[in-house]
Amino acid sequence: VGLDENGNPVSSHTLHQVILMIIDEFKRVCDKHNIPFALGFGSALGMYNYKGFIPWDDDADLVVNVDDLERLAKALEEDLSPDFTFECYENDHRYLVLNPSMKIRYKHSYIKEANSFFLPNRCKKGSGIFIDICAFSNVPADLKTHTRLRRNALFTMPYYCFLDGVLRIHPYLTKKRLKKF
Repeated sequence: VGLDENGNPVSSHTLHQVILMIIDEFKRVCDKHNIPFALGFGSALGMYNYKGFIPWDDDADLVVNVDDLERLAKALEEDLSPDFTFECYENDHRYLVLNPSMKIRYKHSYIKEANSFFLPNRCKKGSGIFIDICAFSNVPADLKTHTRLRRNALFTMPYYCFLDGVLRIHPYLTKKRLKKF
């Protein structure tokens, strides 16, 4: 998957072992605070199709209910091991809200993310190997509400990308609006 700081190749297996360590820590905190979670997206597909990771995957995707997100952030703040850190909009307004809702990183590692030029990580907690935590919610029951929420988010995203990615201006109010949607 790349080279370490000494120029030695790093295998997917080595990367996946670190990701599993991060998942174990996340699970420990969630179990302690009774916060349900599940595998999501590529991680769920990897488990189903490969009985583990998708061989070329470089992270893990877990999902939590959006109603548990603030409680999760508080639980991580209180109980996350010092070897790990987490980033989310709730604890750092520089967090890129177009990312998943939260990232948990292993502090003693480094990984360069693919979007690092156009939409860089502005959080100052590091660039360690990570897992993505995505929040989900129920789809609104009526089509009118669903359409309004999608339209607002879709119209706000290009503006956000232009301000943050091109002009390098921190779009605080736009982030707040996108986070709401």
